[in-house]
Amino acid sequence: MKIRYLFLSLVVGLGLVVVVLGLLGDVAVRADATPVHYVATTGTDSGDCTNPVQPCRTVQYAVGVAGDGDLIKVAGGTYTGVHRYPAPLGYNGPEVITQVVYIGKSITVRGGYATTNWEMPNPEVNPAVLDAQGHGRVLCIVGNVSSTIEGLSITGGNAAGQGGGPLLGENVGGGVYVAADIVTIRNARVFGNATDAYGGGLYLAEQGVFALDGNTITSNTADQGGGLYLDKSTGMLSDNRIASNAAVRGGGLFLASSGAMLLGNIVVSNQADYGGGLLLWLSDNAVLNGNTVISNTADYGGGLYLDKSATILANHVVAGNRANTAGSGLYALAASPRLRHATIVRNSGGDGSGVYVTDDGAAHFSAVSLVNTILAGHAVGIWVTAGNTATLETTLWGAGAWANVTDSSGAGLIVTGTRNYRNDPGFVAPGAGNYHITIVSAALDKGMYAGVRDDVDGDPRPQGEGYDLGADETGLALTKQASPERVLPGTQLRYTIRVTNTSGVTLTVTLTDFLPGHVTPGGTLTWPPVTLLPGATHAKTVVVTVEADYTGVLTNVVRATTDKGAGGVYVETSMAGYRPVYLPLVMRKR
Repeated sequence: MKIRYLFLSLVVGLGLVVVVLGLLGDVAVRADATPVHYVATTGTDSGDCTNPVQPCRTVQYAVGVAGDGDLIKVAGGTYTGVHRYPAPLGYNGPEVITQVVYIGKSITVRGGYATTNWEMPNPEVNPAVLDAQGHGRVLCIVGNVSSTIEGLSITGGNAAGQGGGPLLGENVGGGVYVAADIVTIRNARVFGNATDAYGGGLYLAEQGVFALDGNTITSNTADQGGGLYLDKSTGMLSDNRIASNAAVRGGGLFLASSGAMLLGNIVVSNQADYGGGLLLWLSDNAVLNGNTVISNTADYGGGLYLDKSATILANHVVAGNRANTAGSGLYALAASPRLRHATIVRNSGGDGSGVYVTDDGAAHFSAVSLVNTILAGHAVGIWVTAGNTATLETTLWGAGAWANVTDSSGAGLIVTGTRNYRNDPGFVAPGAGNYHITIVSAALDKGMYAGVRDDVDGDPRPQGEGYDLGADETGLALTKQASPERVLPGTQLRYTIRVTNTSGVTLTVTLTDFLPGHVTPGGTLTWPPVTLLPGATHAKTVVVTVEADYTGVLTNVVRATTDKGAGGVYVETSMAGYRPVYLPLVMRKR
């Protein structure tokens, strides 16, 4: 997974969450230590299952015999049969709950093994399927525990009669119910689960911290949060595919009073009455970066529905969504979201607005901010109702086939700033859902600094003479690193130059290096042009010697130019000088 860095002063507590989530990796590492318990459909529920040739028959039995820190390896096959356990302390629902696996320990359960190979899991080849067959939940993870789920397929869950919601009688978490200290779920498939309340696929309660990474969450249903529901929970969703789920509110996912981070997720083909892709409610502290929201459907907010949430959204692609009434791409209700580098294009249906900004009728108004936006291909680019405000700065409105019929409408206040462009966005392959821009795009280098240092793919910004509009930054990713960063006079300094073609076309690149003064060799170096295919990287190393008597700053500048106009400049600063030596303090005798 590419880590995406979002440098915005309004993001608070991010470092704390990253540190906590870093501990999750330690949990998984510790879980790999012995003992290991083995599970296979051919096994028998007896003994401790630590012998791979004598595995358990059910995951629940293995959990029962495992201790904290143990690892359970599950071979491919389908595991059915539910188990009834007393509900945990404080659980809002029946005294006994039903699921395929109940976990109240700090353990790791990892699927995808073959009984002939217990070393390397491959969930694609050896799917380990936990199927509740509609008789209860699939997984219930509760308590003061740190648990990890990897490579499992979770299906057939139904939370009917299981409770667990904030109010008595609310049946939550059709597939997975989580109310634990730290839970990681990665590389899992959560599909075909249901509930009549919250979280068809997964329900994450406010207790603890979670991480969902690289999962596929599809074809789940609920009243709210078809794929998953985050109830006041904190953690990170990264690189998940959330598709074809359905709900009344929040077809793909629902964030309720949540400070979660959503990074690099694909939210596609979900449907709801409100918020086809995702719905945020009272989630001011949520941080969303690099998510792609495509082909979702709703009455209001085909892609996203933001309800009373002052949320930061960076590097989002919101395209091809449909609303039957209003807000085909994004619907803001009494909300103050801040969108940075958004690509909002060709959303349709209802009023045909890419962005719809309104109030709740109870004197709670919206104030939406958009910076460095591509907002094109709609009946109405942005619609703002009376009493509400939208402020846009540096916007590409499209032209020709990408023009909006009307760029803006409504009785509210719309401030479009001084930098507005009307030309072709130049997407790579929009018909195939590829909304990366080419190096002939009108969005190239037109943006301003907006506190965002990377793009939807995690590539650095800027890459040319300026910041690109929209979610994608294209062209050349150019860096130069000095080693060591502080060099002694008279010694060698090594510069490493790297240039990566992040565009969708082949580029011929020429590098020119302007070496600093006070080094030998000095002056300017220019290398013969090199041809870089899309995604390819070229590296150069330069070794110089610093003057023997020089101390001070060494500033190096490298420039890249191409045959197709893309380019970039990178400045690297290092220091020459002696490190200070601190002598011990000797107290004078009195």
